[in-house]
Amino acid sequence: MKRSANLVLGVCAMLFGAAVIVVGKNTGLHFYRGVTPGTGFMPFIAAWGIGLCGLVLALGSLKRAKTADTDRETENDAETIWIFKRGDLWNFFVVIGTSVLIVYSTRFLGLLGSLAVGVAVMAKFLGTPGWRTPILAGLSGWVMFYLIFDLFLRVPLPRGVFGL
Repeated sequence: MKRSANLVLGVCAMLFGAAVIVVGKNTGLHFYRGVTPGTGFMPFIAAWGIGLCGLVLALGSLKRAKTADTDRETENDAETIWIFKRGDLWNFFVVIGTSVLIVYSTRFLGLLGSLAVGVAVMAKFLGTPGWRTPILAGLSGWVMFYLIFDLFLRVPLPRGVFGL
């Protein structure tokens, strides 16, 4: 059976989600603290989401590989060996790079500020034209995360130098 980029990325996403769960448990992040969600609530939920998205991507890739026509076997050698498209790799590295940016800027901007900047940067580098829409997406994300996790669920979020 021919491998595909979606299968590889799906398996990587499942492994990444599992790694986040293991690291979260080993570092002592608590899913719940008493009756309120703890510091491990958001990473745990995100890790499950990433893992499930990877599973869906991998299963969809396997299903498409089974139903593919046999003419695909006659593709040229360069396409058969290199399974990733340039645009797909760009998107992958933008998401990974933005994730690293969010993690490292949390110390200075706090989690909500880092997520707002991360959403704006990711939207811009993934092809959103102009700067207005990415900035509005970042600010909207900040408001949504604040309302859900800080105000409603009262999850203790890391604060930055500005106290946000």
